[in-house]
Amino acid sequence: MINAMILGTGSYLPEKRETVDDFLKKGAAKELIDKWGVFEHRVMGANESVTDMEANAAKIAIKRANIKPDEIDLIISGTALPRQIGVPNSNALQHKIGARNAAAFDIIMACGSAVPEIVVASQFIALKQYKYILLTGSCFFTRVSDPTDPPAFIVNGDGAGAVVMGAGNKDCGVISFDIQTNGKYFDYCGSKVRMPKKPLRETQYYDPPQEKFYFHIEDVEDASSGVMRYIISSLPATVKKSLQKAEMTNDDLDFFISHQNIAPL
Repeated sequence: MINAMILGTGSYLPEKRETVDDFLKKGAAKELIDKWGVFEHRVMGANESVTDMEANAAKIAIKRANIKPDEIDLIISGTALPRQIGVPNSNALQHKIGARNAAAFDIIMACGSAVPEIVVASQFIALKQYKYILLTGSCFFTRVSDPTDPPAFIVNGDGAGAVVMGAGNKDCGVISFDIQTNGKYFDYCGSKVRMPKKPLRETQYYDPPQEKFYFHIEDVEDASSGVMRYIISSLPATVKKSLQKAEMTNDDLDFFISHQNIAPL
């Protein structure tokens, strides 16, 4: 079997920054900012789109992989929020980077997209279906952040990343993976049309609250809530299961990267 490896990586961040001062002006409490540990995020420019950010990251990854855009066989975009509904970001990305020979589709799982993208790409490469696969991830939640909901708008920055995968030697490849799902919390996080979370805040008092497309996270300030207990417990559980599948232990790990600021082991 052919093992897949990462051949090149790339990332892109917009120039505009929002810092603690901006968060405080929007009504966030200093205690909340310190608790979350987010002291800056980037904001996409008025003339930028999410696929522009993905294209910028992709071009860097392709260059570092030492290949050309028309050598890409498949593009998988893992955006947190697509530019439009119906036509995936990967289609626009294929055009913008000149990957005219590539097929394209999206995996829409927000920040959970990365692992499925890598697993799917690895399988395609192992089966000799594709030689070079471009994976991207992106977020532009600042445009759908609820200004009355500090926990949501603090953590929501804009940016994109990209990876090119291809065949590697026998020492490369995905050793194991684990994906957990709990549909009970389906409605606790995501983007949907709804009213502002706190429509009677002073900064919004003279503007009649209206339903808009907002990103939301429910109960994140309550550590005892069901969704928070699940978030805290699910990461250690899935790490342990992945190690078991690989017949490894904690001591075998040299490096760990977590999406959440939660102790996994």
